[in-house]
Amino acid sequence: MLGDSRDVVEGETLRLPCRFHSALGSSTTLYFWSRVNKEGKDNAAINAAALDPHYNIDFSPQEGKYDLLISKANYDKDNGKFECWLKEGGSGVDIYSVSYVVTVLNYNFNIFRLYAIS
Repeated sequence: MLGDSRDVVEGETLRLPCRFHSALGSSTTLYFWSRVNKEGKDNAAINAAALDPHYNIDFSPQEGKYDLLISKANYDKDNGKFECWLKEGGSGVDIYSVSYVVTVLNYNFNIFRLYAIS
């Protein structure tokens, strides 16, 4: 599963929506955001808790919303794949997922490359 592509300029904010039918959001549902980058795979959020200081969660299960907000996007941390998972509590069965491939654009580097090539 590759996922939708999202671009963000380094230092800017990006919202990754995770929208699902509100009936999936029961009191036993577990919510996760994972991140895969050049360092490997780790959790970006678990339920309403963001696990990185420049991440925030817009969490409203009764509305079917579990969005990840990345502020001050950073190439090293945020360039990669992000996945939202809803799992059934107890069994851990996946009940919903969506993924995004995030490209963090660094315009200073690209401008430097253009001058270097000229």
